[in-house]
Amino acid sequence: MNIAFSSDDNGVEMMLVAIFSIMKNHQPENFDIKIFIMQSGLSEESLCKIDRLEESFSNLTLKHLIVKKAQFSKLELPNSQWWISQQAYYRYILPDLLPKDSKVLYLDIDMLCCGDIGLLYSTNISSYYFAAIPDYFIESGYGRWSGFKSAVGLKKSDTYINSGVLLMNLEKIRQDNKVQEFLYNAGKNRHNLISKEHDYFVDQTIANLTFQTAIKVLSYEWNAMIHNYSHIKKAPKLLHFAGSHKPFTYTDTNPEVTECMDKYLDTYIECMATIHGVGREDNQMLKKRMKDLSGQITAQQAELENLKRISTKIDDVYSSYSWRVTKPLRKLSSFMRKKT
Repeated sequence: MNIAFSSDDNGVEMMLVAIFSIMKNHQPENFDIKIFIMQSGLSEESLCKIDRLEESFSNLTLKHLIVKKAQFSKLELPNSQWWISQQAYYRYILPDLLPKDSKVLYLDIDMLCCGDIGLLYSTNISSYYFAAIPDYFIESGYGRWSGFKSAVGLKKSDTYINSGVLLMNLEKIRQDNKVQEFLYNAGKNRHNLISKEHDYFVDQTIANLTFQTAIKVLSYEWNAMIHNYSHIKKAPKLLHFAGSHKPFTYTDTNPEVTECMDKYLDTYIECMATIHGVGREDNQMLKKRMKDLSGQITAQQAELENLKRISTKIDDVYSSYSWRVTKPLRKLSSFMRKKT
């Protein structure tokens, strides 16, 4: 089973947690797992962490794919999405980086696996460029995304997929020269396809337009964005911490989000213990510190909400009829206090 990630030093720990969660939920009798890490230069410290994780699982192989940044230097990044880097484009050259392979599962690093990913990998995609999961917020026209699909040239019947999980048919993509088409659409042809007003998600919209004719749509359980997965009927197999907030920076107190954070924290602690050999006591201390921090943030949010409510009540009093009518009496009372 081939799986690919893309990371720099800032994202290595998140990537390691994703890999660790895959291995913990994997049925080893089904597949050996080969992980390809697309990168443009990782530090020795990051490489050592990756090596230690590989040594922890007998059926895991980790390989590095060095990507030349210059290949993507002319491709624009949106100013409105500062958390997205040039590495968002790397996944689309996997057919060239893995010329002898016919299939790979690409995953974003901000994932937590909660089921056997072999079930996903076994999906038949022989007549598709890739299999992917709809982007719920775009598909439902949620909030500001109302009308987004039609604005970027997609029909109502087209499915707008999220690019965080892509089961890729490398052979078919190579045969149809789709890598070059994607890079052209993401570069010179970008503003012919997408207006600046709707130019979000860097690669994602371009991928939807480039590969739309042959995308196999999969169930939401394989890419459950933690902001909202109440629409998913089955238990999520892959949790996706998509957006600007990543696992340890969420302040959302929604029970669903809190539950996902607890799962992630438990996995993070176990993964770091495996890599660094940290004892159980230290792990529990880390967990307590993380939960204490979460509690402090929650308390601060509650205090802020309370202050807002008090402020609103004061504003209501100041604007009321009785407050205006009694103004002369308050002035007289103030004058008498000063005299005495």
